[in-house]
Amino acid sequence: MTTAPISASIFSPSADIPVVNASLERRLSERTWLAIGVAGAFERRRADVPDGTAGISRVDGRQVFLTTGIRHVVTAPGAPVDVSVVVAAEGGYATVDERFVSFLTPTKEELMAWQVGTNVGIAVDRELTGGLSLRVATPLVGATYQRSRTRLNGEPSRTGNDLSARVLLAPRLELRLAF
Repeated sequence: MTTAPISASIFSPSADIPVVNASLERRLSERTWLAIGVAGAFERRRADVPDGTAGISRVDGRQVFLTTGIRHVVTAPGAPVDVSVVVAAEGGYATVDERFVSFLTPTKEELMAWQVGTNVGIAVDRELTGGLSLRVATPLVGATYQRSRTRLNGEPSRTGNDLSARVLLAPRLELRLAF
């Protein structure tokens, strides 16, 4: 069963769902930037489940997340790299429709979830050429609230709430273009 389809820095990513990210930064002052981002993913899998066996026959998943935050450079001007502190708020929505055979009975499960959260992280930038830089960034600490609804084979919906805080190290490598 796919129960953790959600992905963004506040969500636990699924290893087999590629996520597309795009972001834009706008300078607010000499050392401070407004950062806005969007991330999304789509999953569609089909498999034959032979009679008398168990397994997942269909998975359809969609997710989208928005991020906004502030990045503030903390190193001195002219340093070989720019080290920044990043504070971001994020929110998103995900759905999964999964069909599987369990105990020789076809079963359908639908999951819908939305989540909001915040995180604090760091980014290290190295300018390669004018307008082109390489960045390594990671969130460090975060807090999230998630509300989900699960429906299984026409049974009454089950709802859940989750409030969590965590320490997270999830580095990513970015190629940045400034224009």
